[in-house]
Amino acid sequence: PVQMSLEFLSYCVKSIAYEKYSDNPCSAETSDLFMKLMFIKIRERALNKVAGRRSTQFELISTVRNKIYSRPYEQRNVDSTAHEVRMSRSAFQHAYKKHFGMTFIEDLVRSRVSYAKMLLSTTNMNINDISTSSGYHSYVHFARQFKEQTGVTPSEYRKKAQSVTVRRSPEMSRGALRCNDV
Repeated sequence: PVQMSLEFLSYCVKSIAYEKYSDNPCSAETSDLFMKLMFIKIRERALNKVAGRRSTQFELISTVRNKIYSRPYEQRNVDSTAHEVRMSRSAFQHAYKKHFGMTFIEDLVRSRVSYAKMLLSTTNMNINDISTSSGYHSYVHFARQFKEQTGVTPSEYRKKAQSVTVRRSPEMSRGALRCNDV
């Protein structure tokens, strides 16, 4: 049997569940992508096992990636993370980009912005507190990276997320959803 990181699978399932009940305009597409990611990773693992090329390096780096997506608020940098997986800085950066198609820092920023988007659309937290909760020490740095990733400022994103509302009918309170209610 193919074994996956429980932490990774748990993160994907939680994200799919979150998206299912969120009012985000792209929740169906996001859920779809998480499902595809899970199946791709399962297939990838199966192919590696069949070929007998079980990569310890890949598993170590995958564990790091799972950590940055499940706990994006933790302080991380390339040097400490490379040390954590017992690799040189250069080898770690090369292996990370080879396996995931982006640098560690690009992926870390992506995970933090994704976490901030979730907080912006599901809480009433102050945006400065969201930047801190997402692992940033500087609001300016957070806002700049958020806009680079999403094309909008955090406050614009929150306004868009809050403007997407679902009109509720009596049937919806019992769990039924009609297409023209959206």
